[in-house]
Amino acid sequence: MEIVFRMRLMVWLALLGTLALSGYAVAGGDAAGGRPTEYSGPVAEIPELQAGQTWTFALSNGDDWKVELREVSADKRTLVTTPFVNYPPGCDGCLTVMDRNGVILKVTDSKDKRLRAFDYATGWKPLDFPLWVGKKWKFYAFWLVDGTSVQYLSERKVAAYEEIDVPAGRFNAFRIDVATSSPEWFGRETYWYALEVGTIIKRTGESPGDYKLKSFTKP
Repeated sequence: MEIVFRMRLMVWLALLGTLALSGYAVAGGDAAGGRPTEYSGPVAEIPELQAGQTWTFALSNGDDWKVELREVSADKRTLVTTPFVNYPPGCDGCLTVMDRNGVILKVTDSKDKRLRAFDYATGWKPLDFPLWVGKKWKFYAFWLVDGTSVQYLSERKVAAYEEIDVPAGRFNAFRIDVATSSPEWFGRETYWYALEVGTIIKRTGESPGDYKLKSFTKP
């Protein structure tokens, strides 16, 4: 099971670098995006993105990992990023294609051929813009366990908006509490999404794979 969730980490990490330069808004009384009309706190809208932005993360094993946003589609609905280091193994030219909430649509090799072996990673929805304190979402998705496709339920809640320190600096961030389960497994993890940076800047959890944002650049 630990190996499975190390693979899961690789996929989650591949999502992070896609969410740069988020906007900041204060909700009015229109219940935009389904939020309560009385809510007047911070809101993270769908981010504005530019090809060439990079993010470097400090991993819990002591390594650093860098992601680059390579392409934003003309309609700004899909993104192309470099994936996790050596993910897939031996595929230096592979790219991850995802939507604006970080849902992986496909993984391609250096010749733009879809790698069907990674289709099981599609469907996971790490973010659900716009974000505000109190927002909840959940989804069912699949993961490979010992070669068998297993369905998981992931339930997520934006629990707080708080100040947090990471190697890249001090930021105000939305704390997203996550509970994921299958018939034979249950685990919790927490993510922090920073408006200023426009990405998830920290992850902690019961399974391996914690990380923190170390640095970032803008084109």
